[in-house]
Amino acid sequence: MLWARRKSWKMYWSGLVWTRVWHDLLLSAIPAMSADSVVLEIGSGRVPLEISGCNYISVDLKRVVRFPGVIGSAEALPVRSDIADMVVGSRILCSVQSISATLLEIARVMKPGGIYVGLEHCKDPWLVFVGYQNVRNLFRARRGLCRLGVDVCSELSLAGFDFSIRRTPLPLNPVIAFQAAPRLGD
Repeated sequence: MLWARRKSWKMYWSGLVWTRVWHDLLLSAIPAMSADSVVLEIGSGRVPLEISGCNYISVDLKRVVRFPGVIGSAEALPVRSDIADMVVGSRILCSVQSISATLLEIARVMKPGGIYVGLEHCKDPWLVFVGYQNVRNLFRARRGLCRLGVDVCSELSLAGFDFSIRRTPLPLNPVIAFQAAPRLGD
């Protein structure tokens, strides 16, 4: 019993550390916004960004008691069209049922000239851990958890986004931070 408690304590702190690392990576990709800007965060979870100095809207599948927000899914965002100057999402594309539907919704809610800032799991750029990611995905899928190794660049491109990425090689779990905007004329 004591060992089980220690293990869960270590897993809890490990989760907090990784959440903080990812949180900081995402924040580093977010540009400065004006006071009248609207920022929509999708999948805010237990640790919403709460970006200050703008109008902030949080959307998640579950209501988190400590933070106000809107309940809804990324595939059908419960907000009107052309509302957000910036859409922020951390590890949402790996968790949704339909990546293309999610990206269409993100494009729908963004104002013209708006940007989508995200942080996502990605395929291992050196192909060293691709087998590990594939095996891990089999077990994660059974538990309804996110999929590692989503080809985010291809998905963004197919959905009609121009993007710039910053790849961050983290052991066994590489992620990319990116800024994306719908292509002009699409």
